[in-house]
Amino acid sequence: MPNETQVFGLEEGEGTDAFIYAPFLSELHTYLLKGKVQALQEHSIHAFFSDWKLANSQNEVSSDDDVYLKNVEKAKSAIINHEFKKVVIARKRFLSGTFDYEKVFHALLKNYPEAFVYAIYIQGDNCMMGASPEQFLQKKDAFLYTEALGGTLVDGQFSEKEIKEHQHIRSFISDQLTNLNFDFTIEPYAIKKAGSLSHLQSKIKAKAKDGKSHHQLIKALHPTPAICGLPKEESMDFILKNEDFEREYYGGYLGPVFSNSNFSWFVNLRSGKLFKNGVLLYAGAGINEMSIAKDELLETNRKMGVLESCLS
Repeated sequence: MPNETQVFGLEEGEGTDAFIYAPFLSELHTYLLKGKVQALQEHSIHAFFSDWKLANSQNEVSSDDDVYLKNVEKAKSAIINHEFKKVVIARKRFLSGTFDYEKVFHALLKNYPEAFVYAIYIQGDNCMMGASPEQFLQKKDAFLYTEALGGTLVDGQFSEKEIKEHQHIRSFISDQLTNLNFDFTIEPYAIKKAGSLSHLQSKIKAKAKDGKSHHQLIKALHPTPAICGLPKEESMDFILKNEDFEREYYGGYLGPVFSNSNFSWFVNLRSGKLFKNGVLLYAGAGINEMSIAKDELLETNRKMGVLESCLS
């Protein structure tokens, strides 16, 4: 968990805890792995990674920089034409090689203490690792917590572009909570550090209406504007028509569910899909009418650097 040092794992089988692993698009399977969440000692962490039997990648290739730049310009034109307000354009990069993923995990823990650091193994061809800066949704007894996170610090300052991007996300979440009749408070925005990156953040606290109210909120929020865009349907349509790959579980959410029905979930960001012969990195950048294509490309490189920096 963010700002904690104890590593936890889910031991599948008997137990009333769980771990959710949800995709970007609802068409893919959402895993709810059941068992017991427990603290892991060093030997247990080692055993976890030792059991992995990873698949080789099947012809994975990196996104073309020129295609990404053209997509940003295309999205910017669509926004100027009022087709949508914001869209997150993502790209991928495949790094070939063999990596000690146990060492990579420990490097993420050391370098990104403020993030949700995770490694998940479903089967040989569905394994991810990352250090997410973004809380998706948390439930603590009668309260739900989320955050508006968007706008990345560039050249030492937040420009009007980043402030507007953050405001769109903040307004979207506020509107969804209002529409669902939640009582909620939004804190003034602050700066949240995530390794070498900094983002604008507004923390949000809502009063749960009943034991199932979070299901409505999940449907309303996912995928968040920080990973998809606004309005959701129009920006999603642009992503599906123009991105050169399927996001699969990148941009989904994941995290533990405890036996008392509390949970803590994070957006699957600053992550990569792991293979025996390499790592597929993902990153996206929020585009609005003030975006500069080469700056957005640079931002995705910085975000990919979170996991990439721990691979050496």
